[in-house]
Amino acid sequence: MTYAIGRELEIGDRPSVDEILAELSSNEGGLRDLIRLIVQSKPFLNN
Repeated sequence: MTYAIGRELEIGDRPSVDEILAELSSNEGGLRDLIRLIVQSKPFLNN
């Protein structure tokens, strides 16, 4: 996530990280799913 958004994670990024982790856990997602979720996340889109 840090590499994808080009900055260190901040406390305000925590809800997005939690959403990504919950989605991965519930769907037993892999690397492809992780990348898709990061690219669709608010921190990535707002950067």
